[in-house]
Amino acid sequence: MEECAEVTKDASKALRFGLDNKYQGTFPAERLAEELDDLIGVREMLTDRGVIRGPSLEAIAAKKQKVIKYMAHDHAQIEDLDDERTNRNDDEPRRF
Repeated sequence: MEECAEVTKDASKALRFGLDNKYQGTFPAERLAEELDDLIGVREMLTDRGVIRGPSLEAIAAKKQKVIKYMAHDHAQIEDLDDERTNRNDDEPRRF
């Protein structure tokens, strides 16, 4: 669980500060990669000991497609919001 928490923490910092902006002397992208390596190492240990199954290439491919789909949807929503801000008349009430 500790490794998952570290990945979550560093992913949050990457979102907040950007992947390529130094934060506390290191780049968030590098810290995130290091923590993901640690998590993968723990998964391999559990797999080697027969506690969990190995990676499912089908499940990994499906997850990638799902993320791509929702990222495209999110980007479209952000673009729609930007268009609304650009085209908004300041005399009109704002929609939330």
